[in-house]
Parts: sequence; C-alpha cells; structure tokens
Amino acid sequence: MADSEKSKRVAAWATELLEAFTEDHRRLGQMMDLAMRGISVLRAMPKALDALAVAVPEKYQKEEAERRKHDANELAQLAEQEVELGFPLLNAQSAVSLWGSLELLIRDLLVGWLQNQPDVLQKKAIA
Repeated sequence: MADSEKSKRVAAWATELLEAFTEDHRRLGQMMDLAMRGISVLRAMPKALDALAVAVPEKYQKEEAERRKHDANELAQLAEQEVELGFPLLNAQSAVSLWGSLELLIRDLLVGWLQNQPDVLQKKAIA
C-alpha cells in the first residue's frame, strides 16, 4: 500500500472509538423508540382494566382494583401529555446522553491520538 493510501486510512484505535460511539447512538435511538412506544401504550391501560373488570368482575371490583385503576388513569394522563407534546423530557434526556457520549468520544480520540502519535507532543503548539 502506498504511503498516500496509508495516510488516508483511519487508524484502528480511532475506528474502534468511532464504532463504539455509533453503537451508543444506535442503542440510544432504540431505547427512545422503546420508551415512546411504551408510553404510548400506557394510554390504553384504563380501558384494559375496565375490560378486565367486566370479564372477571369478582377479581377486579375490589379495593385493590380501584387503586390500580386510579394509578392507571394518572399514568395514562401523563402519557397522553407526553405524546401530545412530543416527549419533551425523553428527548431532553436523550440529548444529554448523546452530548455526554460525544464529549467522551472527543476526549478518547485526543488521548488516543497522543498515545499513538507521541511525536505530536514535541510540536510547539501542543507542547
């Protein structure tokens, strides 16, 4: 391989860091999708509990069932608000997570660069 081709390739240590960052980003996207779907499904819980109360009245008419229904209604209202607003808290937390991953990537790339190119420390601007 010619020197010019070698210089255009990304070093293996950097590739590993970039791949880890991309995997973190992919998993974050999956978790966002999972959370959004789960929150969306919560909106139907009160209706599901009503259907169970009709299907199995001896089990779902007791005090415990009323408490569950009350809790389900509260969660359903919160879920409805989140869906209507576009999941603001979830998106904010995702942005913080992504920002943290990006900061870590930059730090790790810098450390890796200095470890793998120690002659860089001799340059006046870096020293």
